[in-house]
Amino acid sequence: MKVLDAIRRSIKWKLVTLLASVLLSVIVTIVLLTYRITSETVIRDAEALASQMLRQVNLNLNQYLKGYQQSLLSIASNRDTERWFMVEPGDDLGSYIAFQEIVRNYLQVFIYHHPEVMSLTFYNTNGNEMHFTNQDELREEYTFGAEHYIELLGKSNDIHYEITFPEHYRRKNQPVLTMVKRVAFGRRTGYIKLDVDLGPALRIVTDTNPGLPGTTMVTDEKGEIIVHPDLGLVKTFADADIVPRLAETSGTFYREDSGEIVMFQTVPATGWKALAVIPYYEFAKNELYIRKVTIATLLVGLALSLVIVFAVVSSVTRRIGLLRVAISRVKIGDLGVRVPAAGNDELADLGHAFNLMLDRLNDSVQELAETRMRQRAATMSALQSQIDSHFLYNSLETINAMANLAGHRDIERVAVALSRMLRYTSDYRKMFVTVEDELRHLGHYLDICRIRYGDKLIFAIEAEDECRRSKCLKAIIQPLVENSIRHNLDVNGRPLRLEIRVRRAEPGHVRIDILDDGTGFAQEKLTRLRERIASLSSRPLGEHAGGVGLLNVHFRIRVCHASDPLAGVSVSNREGGRGAAVTVMFPIEYDREITEDGDETHSDRG
Repeated sequence: MKVLDAIRRSIKWKLVTLLASVLLSVIVTIVLLTYRITSETVIRDAEALASQMLRQVNLNLNQYLKGYQQSLLSIASNRDTERWFMVEPGDDLGSYIAFQEIVRNYLQVFIYHHPEVMSLTFYNTNGNEMHFTNQDELREEYTFGAEHYIELLGKSNDIHYEITFPEHYRRKNQPVLTMVKRVAFGRRTGYIKLDVDLGPALRIVTDTNPGLPGTTMVTDEKGEIIVHPDLGLVKTFADADIVPRLAETSGTFYREDSGEIVMFQTVPATGWKALAVIPYYEFAKNELYIRKVTIATLLVGLALSLVIVFAVVSSVTRRIGLLRVAISRVKIGDLGVRVPAAGNDELADLGHAFNLMLDRLNDSVQELAETRMRQRAATMSALQSQIDSHFLYNSLETINAMANLAGHRDIERVAVALSRMLRYTSDYRKMFVTVEDELRHLGHYLDICRIRYGDKLIFAIEAEDECRRSKCLKAIIQPLVENSIRHNLDVNGRPLRLEIRVRRAEPGHVRIDILDDGTGFAQEKLTRLRERIASLSSRPLGEHAGGVGLLNVHFRIRVCHASDPLAGVSVSNREGGRGAAVTVMFPIEYDREITEDGDETHSDRG
C-alpha cells in the first residue's frame, strides 16, 4: 500500500510506472512471440528432417529386404531346388549331389554378392536336410526340425521374417534376420531358411542419420524392436506410449514427459515400423541458445531503457517539482521567487512564462499600490477643493444677485450655469451618474458657450431614452465637447456645428458619438493619439493620463471597465475629411453607485 500511495502522490513515479509497464509489455510480447515461433520452427524442422531420414531408411531397408526376398524366391523356384526336394528319403548321396548343383549354380554367386548371409538351410519333410554356411559359422549339431517354424508357418507360402539371437552360431549374442519360405513340389513339401547378419541392416539405419540427435530404430507392428543401435535393446519392446500408435501407417507426436519428437513410417516389404525418436531440446539447442541470447539482450535493453526513462522522467519532474515549490511560495505572498528556465522544451517555456507572469504580477501590485496612493491623494485634494468651493458658490450667488438687480440676464444665466457645473463636478461622493445627468451638465456648459460665441456655435443632442437611464462615469462628455470647441472656435473663430448622439450598441453598450465639422485631426496627431489610447488600454494601471481631456476620459473608463475590451474612447476623422469624430463606449448599467472609497451598492442592473 505504501508503494501505491507513493505512486499516486508522485507524477514522477506515475510516469516511470507507466513507461516501465509499456516497455515490459513489449518485451513480454516479443519473448512470447519468439518462444512460439522458435518452438514451431524447431518442431517443423525436426519433422521435416526426420521425415526425410525415415523415407530414406524406409527405401533402403525395403530394397535391402526385397533383394533377399527375390533371391529366396528365385532359389525356391529353380529346377535344381525341385530336383533336390524330389530325392528319396535316405538317399544321402543323391541329396548331396543335387544340393551341390544348387550351390554351384546359385548359392556361390548369391553368397559372393551378399557376404552378410550366414547360412541357408534346405529341409524336406521326408527327412532330407542340407546346410550351406558362410565361413563355417553354423554349428554341426543344428537341425531345422528342432525349430518352431513348421508349426508356425503351417500351409502358408508367405515368407516369414524374424529377428533372433540364435545359439547355433559360433558368434554369441549375434542378432540374426531369419527368413523362412515354405515350398512344395508335387507331393513333396519342405522349407528353405535364410539367416542374415543384422549388421548391414543396422548400418542402413545408422548411416542414414545425417548427424541428427536421437535414436533411429526398426520395430515390428507389435512394437518389438528389430533393429536398434544398442543391440541390448533388440527383441525388447518400445516404450508403452509409443506401441499403441504403431497401429497407424505413419505418424508424428510429441512426448511431453520426455520432451521428444517421435516419427514413424511403415516398411512396405515387411510391415515393420521405422522410428525416429528425437530429443527436442537437443535438436533445438542452437535455436534455444539464440532464444536465450535474444531474451537476455531484451532484458538488458529493458534495464537500460528503464534507467534512461528514470533519468528523463527525473529531469522533467525535477523541474515540475521546482515549479510546484515556487507556486507554493507565491501562495504565501512571495512574489520574488523565480524558477530555473534553462532549455528549449515545453517546461522551459512554462518556466519563462511563469517568471514573466510573476514579473508582471509584481509590477501590477506595485502599480496598484501607486494607484491607491494617487487615489487617496486625489481624495484629499477633492476634500480640499470642497472646502474651497463654498467660497466660490457664495461668490457666484452674489454675482447672480447683482446681475439680477442690474438686469444683466446673460450674466445671470452664466453665473447660474457655472454654479450648477461647479456643484456637479465638485461632488466627489459619487463616481457614477446617469447619462441624463451628464447631458444636463453638458447643457449647462453649452449654455455658457452659446452666450459667449453666439451664432458661431450650433449644436444638436440626440439620446435614446434607454441610454439616458444608464449609469456612466462623471464628466466624460463635457471635456470632449470642450476639446472640440477649444481646437476650432478658439483657434480660427469659424462657425462650428456639433452633434452629440447617444444610442445603444450591441452587445449591451452605450455609444456616444461627438461629431464636429471643424478642421479634424492632423494625421500625425491622430496616429499619436491612437498609440497613447492603445497603451492605456493594455495597461490601464501602468500610467496616469494626466489632465482632464480625451486621454483622461479614456483612462478613467479603462480603469473602471478593465475587463471589457470595448469600453473606452476612439478617435477618427469624419468621412470626406471634414471634421473630427470621437466615440465613447461603456457597458449599460442601472442604479449602480460607487463611492469615493471604492465601495459599490446595487439596486438594479440592465
